Amino acid sequence: MSWNDVLINFIFALFLFLLNGWLGNIQEDHADIFKYGKFTFESNTTTNFEGNFFQKIVNPTVYLAIICATLQHFSLESIAVELWLVVPFFWVMRFFAYLFENLLVFVNWKYEVYAFVTSITLGETTLFFLIRPLIESNESVFLDASEFRDAVWFAIIAYLAKLFWDMSKHHFEGVNVFPNSKRQRIIRNRYRKFRLRYNSYIDELFASGNLFNDIEDREYFRCLLYAIMIYEDYCRPPMIRGLEYITRVLRLKREMSLGIMQYKSTEIISNRQSISLAVNKLFAYYIKDSNRAAAVSAAIGAYNKGESYLFEVYAIFTYLLEINGID
Repeated sequence: MSWNDVLINFIFALFLFLLNGWLGNIQEDHADIFKYGKFTFESNTTTNFEGNFFQKIVNPTVYLAIICATLQHFSLESIAVELWLVVPFFWVMRFFAYLFENLLVFVNWKYEVYAFVTSITLGETTLFFLIRPLIESNESVFLDASEFRDAVWFAIIAYLAKLFWDMSKHHFEGVNVFPNSKRQRIIRNRYRKFRLRYNSYIDELFASGNLFNDIEDREYFRCLLYAIMIYEDYCRPPMIRGLEYITRVLRLKREMSLGIMQYKSTEIISNRQSISLAVNKLFAYYIKDSNRAAAVSAAIGAYNKGESYLFEVYAIFTYLLEINGID
């Protein structure tokens, strides 16, 4: 295999990665049809990751087969038979995408390794034991009439595979892929990290603004602040926030969400400044209602619109209350 072949594999893998991302967005928007799920801080036992699994396993092999058949149609068989790196490259790109977005901590490695091994096995087996022999025998990779009988047998095999899948798909329910213990561990680790970094500064903000007379009220509000911080950091990890700062410098006076609290500002602000601004905004809504639960919901809703945002932040907030022994 030449370096040109490696580059061609990489380009085809990049198209696969982008295509899979686009299809994933469609499936996520129609999760009721595709059973496609994503990580949430809110515990949801009805979420099913079956669609995600099939997308990572089946899509690369189908894509590879279509590309090889198309290349054969244009008499480019020499390229088609060397595409064995497409599926591995696709998985390498997935890994670096998670690394870039700081999402590796959210990955269920047992589930991901199982998907990786199955995907690689299916893709390479299809290429080396089905597509390559057909090309080398000058037979069409596409199905023709004389191969209809073989297609029937493939259908039977697929049916048996479907039966096997139906018996094992419960492993991909949300409660198994992202159990509460993992979700809670992520929150605890993020909470510990941010407390070490910002707690003294938050105490200074509370003291300088004379915001709380009641200690329990103060700690309740602190949990709210950290819940938003944890969720915003998940949505916009450090590397993404760095790119946002660059964009802000290039596009002067444009209002953008900046800092660890993702506070909307027309000026460049630091992480600490975003915390200070967030405290003022949240506190203004928090004190409007004597009912703490209602006050928290109102403050979250004022900070960022959207039902999903409210549920996610409130789920983190509830667990932080539990960690701190606050009723």
